[in-house]
Amino acid sequence: MPHEREILKQVLTCAAIGSPLVVRKWLEAFIARTGANELMINSQIFSRSARLRSYAIAADVRDALESYATRPHRGLAQTKYSPSP
Repeated sequence: MPHEREILKQVLTCAAIGSPLVVRKWLEAFIARTGANELMINSQIFSRSARLRSYAIAADVRDALESYATRPHRGLAQTKYSPSP
């Protein structure tokens, strides 16, 4: 049982669960912590409609982050969201 709990704990450290605002804040923190310039979103939700809603939330957050990152005064597009050369 402790082994399974450790696996679950590890899996959930990379899980954004909640409202669009919660997901956005989690993704911003994850990107800042890891320096990721690309994310792969995966969902293990059985219900098709719930799964599509989850992906729609992730897409909305992505669009909001890209919009923020590409503002000229921020300069984040090159540092956080562009692929490394």
